[in-house]
Amino acid sequence: MKPVLFTLPGLGWEIQAYGFFVALALIVAWAQTLRLSRAAGLDPKALGPVFVASSAAGILGARAAWVVQHPQAYEGVGSLVALQAGTMAPFAGVVVAMVVGGAWVTRLKIGPWAWYDILAPAMALGLVFERLGAFFAGSAFGRYAPDAALSIRFPAGAPAHLQHLRTLANLMRPGALESLPVHPVQLYAAALGVVGVGLCLWVRRRKTFDGQVFLSFGMFYLVARSFVEEPLRADAPAGVLGPLNTGQVGSLVMLCVLAVAYRLLERRTLSSAPRSRPAASKPKKKKRKR
Repeated sequence: MKPVLFTLPGLGWEIQAYGFFVALALIVAWAQTLRLSRAAGLDPKALGPVFVASSAAGILGARAAWVVQHPQAYEGVGSLVALQAGTMAPFAGVVVAMVVGGAWVTRLKIGPWAWYDILAPAMALGLVFERLGAFFAGSAFGRYAPDAALSIRFPAGAPAHLQHLRTLANLMRPGALESLPVHPVQLYAAALGVVGVGLCLWVRRRKTFDGQVFLSFGMFYLVARSFVEEPLRADAPAGVLGPLNTGQVGSLVMLCVLAVAYRLLERRTLSSAPRSRPAASKPKKKKRKR
């Protein structure tokens, strides 16, 4: 864990790990979006501002949604742009970014689904860097995992160490300078993000309708986030429907919505495709009698 990556010489500004990796994620995702726009035959100069505006709106939306859920964190308008690990609602941010970007590209006479397909690999790539930032910041850490092969320990002062001192002090040695072993769930999520990038590129080469890449990644992300990453996090909420928590129930609903959208777009494409006509049979020649 290294919350402060480095300090700018001469200025004394501390560069926070999470903010640095979020900025890096945006830059890499922006470059990827421009590249895929060009490959799709669209004007990257026109779509570059769309990415910037929708990303900014998405970040503000994610932060604002989290502040609404945690009103004690509101300390004026400036607190809405304070990017800290674990203080944003990702689903809300994605929805806001989609609405803003979709409305803009529609004005440019570009189909929103085509834009979402271009954006999906960039979103997956951004997820990788964002989760790395969370790892260096020590936030969104995993559950206590004494027997996990890949478990890690965070140093003294890290959120995991402080929580274990409060809740699992009986398992810690006196004066322990590190946390108990936990799942490196941030690294699991980053690895799943890499898989998501591969999935997007694989579907993109085989896509048959606009929206296929985005919807495929969306379903993969919901499963990965809600049923692989979240159950291993220390801050996972308790179940409200059997073992399922509110986030997982919401993810199941969203999975159904995305699956229906996938099927409808696929059927619309198939129904609008021109049907090949059967070849006309040649008239049989009559045999002449000798």
